[in-house]
Amino acid sequence: MSCLANKLGTRIILQPHSWCTLPYIAFRHSFSSEFSNVFDTAPVIRYPQALKRAILRRTKPKKMETKKSALNLAKPGKLLVSCDNRSECMFTNEYPNKFSPPSITSSTWTSRKSPGRHFTIHSTRENNPSFKESIASFYEVGLSEEILKALHLAKIKNPTVIQAKAIPEILAGKNVLMAAETGCGKTYAYLLPILRVLMQLESCASDDILSPEALILTPTKELSKQVVTMGKSLNLGVNFHSVHSSSFLKLLKKQKSMENTASIVVSTPVPMILALKRKNVDFGKLKFIVLDECDTLCDDSFSKQVQHILNQCSITKGIRIPMAETSPAQLLLCSATFPKYASEVLSDIITMENVEVIRSGYLHRVSPHVTHRFLRVRPSEKLGELVKVIESNQKKQTLVFCNTKASVGKVYQACQENAIPATLIDGSIIAKKRSLTVEDLKNGKESLLITTDLTSRGLDTQKVEHVINFEIPNNVSDYIHRCGRVGRIGQQHAGLVTNLVSKKWEIATVMKIEEAARRREEIEGVSANIKRRHNIRWEQKE
Repeated sequence: MSCLANKLGTRIILQPHSWCTLPYIAFRHSFSSEFSNVFDTAPVIRYPQALKRAILRRTKPKKMETKKSALNLAKPGKLLVSCDNRSECMFTNEYPNKFSPPSITSSTWTSRKSPGRHFTIHSTRENNPSFKESIASFYEVGLSEEILKALHLAKIKNPTVIQAKAIPEILAGKNVLMAAETGCGKTYAYLLPILRVLMQLESCASDDILSPEALILTPTKELSKQVVTMGKSLNLGVNFHSVHSSSFLKLLKKQKSMENTASIVVSTPVPMILALKRKNVDFGKLKFIVLDECDTLCDDSFSKQVQHILNQCSITKGIRIPMAETSPAQLLLCSATFPKYASEVLSDIITMENVEVIRSGYLHRVSPHVTHRFLRVRPSEKLGELVKVIESNQKKQTLVFCNTKASVGKVYQACQENAIPATLIDGSIIAKKRSLTVEDLKNGKESLLITTDLTSRGLDTQKVEHVINFEIPNNVSDYIHRCGRVGRIGQQHAGLVTNLVSKKWEIATVMKIEEAARRREEIEGVSANIKRRHNIRWEQKE
């Protein structure tokens, strides 16, 4: 058609026509210039609209498909994992599976070229996920008016998720296991219902023997003193006693001057065993037994002592018959991790079928409201990198965790050389000085504390904003407890955890943490038994 038009010297205009079924041509032949004014209209080719759409579909199929697929793409969401390699970054709306596993950044950190690499697990929530103001009120969970007034004076308005679930079960007389992330209010979850029950009892204190109505066992003296402080702050007229070897004799001397009120004894396992051997403690009136941080108490380092204490008691729906006649007591367990060996230790005393398990959805997971940074450094440059991290966050109250006393001394010396004010806590420090340092940390008087895992469990560190793991812990459970010093309920500032990775054996732990964060699953290896693992290593060395 175009060739014919060129030969005849015609002008062609394509014009769509809705009713036309077949195209036809109207053209004009330019015979001479004198006829040009007569035929001043251009030739027109008319064709149907359906033919136009069919031609467009055939000529541009790819462009049409790409536009449709782009409309169905999901948004990537918030940034979950960022690293030095952009292809390994991950967003919250990306969910890996067995056909498309996540790329683990730390899996390549064993090479010599890896120092200098880094990745960050970003926080996806603003507050601790265990706190919801609208879930319930303390009146609805069954607490008395006196306790409600005390909580109001303490500026505690609404219960957390774990408190709203655990308090009614404890008041119903059940054995309860509370397994929830750190900083979610587990101490008040078992302390408030105990106070509710004991305030209704008419107790008579003995002149010679300490007869508690509730026994709370903790792994450290610092945690025992914290529980006593929290209980006494409510001012409900219940006696709280913190028992340890140095103050136990003084406590017995004051026994005659005590009021006729119910008593709660808080102790570590060894001093309580000494009191039982000397027959200074009687469990005849015992109503509650609490194992705070039960994962540590059921570890091989404490399991024999805990079993010896529990054998002296009669537990509700328990298996073992106690050595002495006592009233049945409720068994309450709480911890941020609950490994498998804990149920094995308790299997001789009570079956888990007779224990009401209250488990948090974020148990054994990377805390979603805290930012975790991982830096790969050389061992020779580790102290220098630590000083840089501390100086860049000088305004934040910081906890530096080490695995050994020697490492604590090295870090403390490096801080002194760089004129950074710091204090330290390890097993060689006397108990009084340790407790004073912990109190200064809680009150905000200490800005930098270098410590071992002595302060990693249970302590309520509201003002700590930054945790630095100078050495990656040997067990994943220790990492969870260390990170729990930040991002606690009541904190308004965002929590930050910085990890310095220098040794190859640390990379295996980092890989578990990163993979769990990318998959939104629990971290593997939480059931590691600390003392048993050290014994196996020692046997291998020998």
